[in-house]
Amino acid sequence: MFYEHIKALAVTIGPRGSGTENERQALRYCAAELRTLGLQVEESAFRSVASAYRPFILVSSLALLAVAVWMAGVRHAAVLLAALAGTAAFLEILFLPNPLNLLLPKKTSGNVLGKLPAGHEMRQKIVLVAHVDSHRTPWIWRSPRTYAVYRFLSTAAMLAFLSLPFALYAGSPLIISLAAVLLFLTVLMTLQAELSPYTPGANDNASGVAMVLDLAAHFSEKPLPNTELWFAFVGCEEVGAHGAAAFVRRYRDQLGNARVVVVDNIAGPETSPRYYTSETMLRPVRCPQELLALAEKTAHELPETGARAFAQKGAYTDATPFLLAGIPCIAVVNHRDDGWIPDWHSLTDTIGHIDTEAFEKTRRFVLAFINRLAQ
Repeated sequence: MFYEHIKALAVTIGPRGSGTENERQALRYCAAELRTLGLQVEESAFRSVASAYRPFILVSSLALLAVAVWMAGVRHAAVLLAALAGTAAFLEILFLPNPLNLLLPKKTSGNVLGKLPAGHEMRQKIVLVAHVDSHRTPWIWRSPRTYAVYRFLSTAAMLAFLSLPFALYAGSPLIISLAAVLLFLTVLMTLQAELSPYTPGANDNASGVAMVLDLAAHFSEKPLPNTELWFAFVGCEEVGAHGAAAFVRRYRDQLGNARVVVVDNIAGPETSPRYYTSETMLRPVRCPQELLALAEKTAHELPETGARAFAQKGAYTDATPFLLAGIPCIAVVNHRDDGWIPDWHSLTDTIGHIDTEAFEKTRRFVLAFINRLAQ
């Protein structure tokens, strides 16, 4: 059945850009499937910036404007503009509210939640999360080499944002020129990304959605005795995990002692599951040791799955908003042995590249991990 879910999302619906009608169709599909299983379903909407790249186009352009203002001889205004741009850039990459996003257009996205009661007395909750939207297809994601270029340039750009206000104030032409070049390259990189088409997203993340729907069907027939299960499908992951953040805001008081498992990209060719020890954009966001220990025990019991720990750098999953809110969470994402995710944010992320064996290995690992969490 999982293959039919992937086909429905990646082929019948197709590319599911954040905040688009196709993303909303995917959410409606998930809600209908949950209702078919007899689960209590809740749907909610939220407004979001529907681009991962527009915030950085805006702040980089603002920083370049600050250089132009400095060249016109208005030093203090240039310093203030550069400081505003740099602050906004750091807020964005730290998953904190960025006031400059008020200048950007918003779109309506949403989340879908299915609740499955415990078989007997409820003592805890486990939440499974998968995002339904798919990313654009920038040049920077084509291969490990282009990804390395992205990581270098994005790191250099953050250093440029940090140093530019001081350089403008001190009047240092060399540092100002170097920062301006880096920020101009950042504008070009993010503009190319923003203009690229959306991927069909068969692996990222129709596969994760299929996994969560598959497990919802499994547990609807075999409820856990003392564990209530939530199956969450969120929008706008690809533009800053805004769906997961909206989910946390809406359900924070109801989550109680819940543990969260995020499933993403779990059917790439020649891959096996990785449970993330941390996710790092600018600062590392770490998974709780309790969950890592349970994941390690599960991997040890199921060596055939190839599951092992992985520290993700330069990218995030929906786990980040949960972890920042202090909610225990772990992400499971499939990688090749060289660490790469095949067809990542690419037009080649099609149903023809789905690896059934990889999906089944990850299903065994996730199912065993959930059962261990519920003990």
